[in-house]
Amino acid sequence: METDYNYKKVLIIQLQPIGDVVRATPVVAKLQERYPQSRIDFLIYDRYAELLEGNPRVNEIITLNGRFRQENININQILEELKELADRLQEKRFDLVVNLHDTTLSGILAYLTKAKEIKGVVLNEFGHFTIPPGWIINPHESGLNLVEAYLRNVGLDTEGANLEVYLEEEDLAFRDEFLRKEGIGEKELLIGLNPGAAVYSKRWPKEGFAQVGDQLSREYRAKLILFGGPQDKGLADEMVRVMESTPINLVGRTTLKGLAALLERCNLFITNDSGPMHIAAAVNTPMVAIFGSSSLKANSPYGGRYVTLQADLPCVPCGRSYCEELNCLKSITVEEVLASCRKILKEDT
Repeated sequence: METDYNYKKVLIIQLQPIGDVVRATPVVAKLQERYPQSRIDFLIYDRYAELLEGNPRVNEIITLNGRFRQENININQILEELKELADRLQEKRFDLVVNLHDTTLSGILAYLTKAKEIKGVVLNEFGHFTIPPGWIINPHESGLNLVEAYLRNVGLDTEGANLEVYLEEEDLAFRDEFLRKEGIGEKELLIGLNPGAAVYSKRWPKEGFAQVGDQLSREYRAKLILFGGPQDKGLADEMVRVMESTPINLVGRTTLKGLAALLERCNLFITNDSGPMHIAAAVNTPMVAIFGSSSLKANSPYGGRYVTLQADLPCVPCGRSYCEELNCLKSITVEEVLASCRKILKEDT
């Protein structure tokens, strides 16, 4: 991207879930570095907005109602809300819009901003969606991490790029009070477990998480915390029932920033490829990340200290959301995960 000092007002559009929002933060940082006098706003679904709260690089978080992702919605109400949002975006008179998402809705919203310049997928004046020449849609095919793909698409360098989630006083106060109530001291070893994932083909068997947690509890006298979203409650309850140790079950009970604050305190995080994995990378938590069907090249944690595990099979990565066999995950053993955990914990002692 050539330097253009007319970029006084910039909008970033990212309508993907947690992990992609976190991985968009280096774009914000690099744009601010390139255009220090610019105002940078961010358009995001309301349910993920808190991930950007407290970020000094973002002037305004503009939210889109999460109902746009749901079925059986009132189309008239949605159209009315969309028109109101479009009017609001046009009033801001953006000089540059960076659309990091590649869906119909994000392309429409990019077009409706009427910005002077739009980078990324956009609906053109003829009603067709256009993709800029050289724009990377599938990072795996280019051998890039998604963060690198984002930055290169926008013409920004990757040197010194980091994921960012800013913890505010209330987040730290929540964490400190929680740890105090649970009797967890500053020097106690704290290990987080994240057995869930939005996609079925990314979930390592819960029995594996249970066994790893029990062994680390015995071996290191570690305290365990289960993390996850509301959709993971049943999975976590099943895990707790078969475990010998007694983990603290926080699944579905934290905000995204509360999760980030607790992850920052963890000495180790064991996780599937998921949104919390990227939050952990943003707060520099050492982790063991287990991959199934997704591309390790495109989706591995960006920055920080971690070990990734993925099966070496002809079908990996297939990118499918469901698989009856799940050999890619079942072939990763408890001992492999434990060995990676021990490696990280040994480095910290």
